[in-house]
Amino acid sequence: MVLAAPGHGLELPDRELACAPVNSQLGQDYLGAMRAGINCALANRQILTHLTRQVFAKILPKAYLSLLYDVSHNTCKVEKHRVDGQLKKLYVHRKGATRAFGPGHPTCLRSCARPASRC
Repeated sequence: MVLAAPGHGLELPDRELACAPVNSQLGQDYLGAMRAGINCALANRQILTHLTRQVFAKILPKAYLSLLYDVSHNTCKVEKHRVDGQLKKLYVHRKGATRAFGPGHPTCLRSCARPASRC
């Protein structure tokens, strides 16, 4: 993507950044690969959860392990951001991080708007 950016007329301010037009073949290939990775990670988390519950059931048969929160931390989502003064829809890939919203943000879940150690 870094090598292809100039061919799409894209100039990046940091060499750690990469991008491609979403409707280009490269952009579509990237989204497809990223979505496949998300599906694989989801399946893996479900398998690990199931196996963990099986182990607990052997030791503590009456224990109930509920899923508190399951979120992909390596995904691409459409977000609105200001670019050159205009609000635009952008695909943002946060590798290894989820989007953070401060307290009081309309999409913030009140029960999780505190340090993870207290959730």
